[in-house]
Amino acid sequence: MITVDTREHLIPQIQDLLVTKIVGPEVPQFRFHCLPLADYLLENNNHSMLIERKSISDFCGSYKELKSRLARMRKTEYLRLGLILEGTYTIWDNHVCINENGKLQPRMKYSTMSNFLTHQTALGIYLYHTMTLEETIWRLIYIHNYLPKLDVPTPTIKAGSATEWLAELPGMGPASLTKLKIAYS
Repeated sequence: MITVDTREHLIPQIQDLLVTKIVGPEVPQFRFHCLPLADYLLENNNHSMLIERKSISDFCGSYKELKSRLARMRKTEYLRLGLILEGTYTIWDNHVCINENGKLQPRMKYSTMSNFLTHQTALGIYLYHTMTLEETIWRLIYIHNYLPKLDVPTPTIKAGSATEWLAELPGMGPASLTKLKIAYS
């Protein structure tokens, strides 16, 4: 289930996309309901994620308010939190510039944007960038479908093969590895 906050001003466009372009067996059920925080709540087999969406222009104008919103989201029961930045921008003279009426307008320093996003990542916020609302909806779908896989344990030893692992042992050279391969093949 993907819940879309009823305060999301793009609900008519989202509903239209769900009828016309975003179809297929991988598309979960969508519902529109008031959420206390964030724009989307993804729930899949006891796995959930709360996601805030900001257009690039909105982000540039309200990142200070967004910081406190993300802090409030971290205080909820949801363990996974995300931020989607939607839209395109250009970097010029260390500024995030947005195309408005065919003219690039500087909106914030790029270093400020980079520092903000780096800090939020360090605090556990998953960051995503999409170009359009349609891509945002598809991204939500695939995040939703992937959520259960995030709890699959990862190996403690990160080696591509037993040979790579054995090669890390002291005194283990190519000749020793060859002997072991022959003995245990």
